[in-house]
Amino acid sequence: MTSRSHQLAVLGFCLLALGLGGCLAPNLRYTDIGQVTARAHLRKGVASYYEIEISRPTDASAPQFSIQLPSGQIIQRTSLTYDALKQAGFRDFHRDYQRQYSHELTGHGVSFHFSDDMLMLLRLGDVSRIGGDGVGIGRDDGKHFYLLPLSQEDLEALFGHPNKMSDGHYW
Repeated sequence: MTSRSHQLAVLGFCLLALGLGGCLAPNLRYTDIGQVTARAHLRKGVASYYEIEISRPTDASAPQFSIQLPSGQIIQRTSLTYDALKQAGFRDFHRDYQRQYSHELTGHGVSFHFSDDMLMLLRLGDVSRIGGDGVGIGRDDGKHFYLLPLSQEDLEALFGHPNKMSDGHYW
C-alpha cells in the first residue's frame, strides 16, 4: 500500500469510527406516562425534555395539571376550552394537513388541537432556543410551574413514574 493510500485508509477508518461512536450512543428519549408522551434530547445520558403532549387533557382520566401564561394567568386543565383559550389570547392556526383536528389554537410554545369543541391534544414545546416567553405547566395546586426543557425528575414530579421509556437515535 502506498503512503497516500495508507493515509486515506486510516482517515476513512477514523471517520467511520467517529461516526459510529456518535451513532451508537442514544440521543433521544421517548417517555409515556398515562396520557402523556414526552420527548427529550439525551446528552451524556441526561434527559432534557423539549416537548410534552397530553392526549385528551380535559378527560377525567387525564393527569391533574394547570398551565401558567406569561402574563401570570393560571388556567386549570378543566377550563381548557376553545372560548377560554381564545379569550386568554391564543390565536387560530390553520393547517391543511391535520385532518383529524377541526381547529388549533397556538401561542407561547403551546398548541391546542380541537375536534369540534373537544380538546383532543395539548402540545407544549421548549421556546428557550427561539426566545420569547413560554407557557409553564404545573400541578393542579398551582404552587410551582415548570418551563421546558424539563429534567427527568421534573417530568416525574409533574406526571408520575413512566409506564414506558425508550432511548433511540436521531440521525
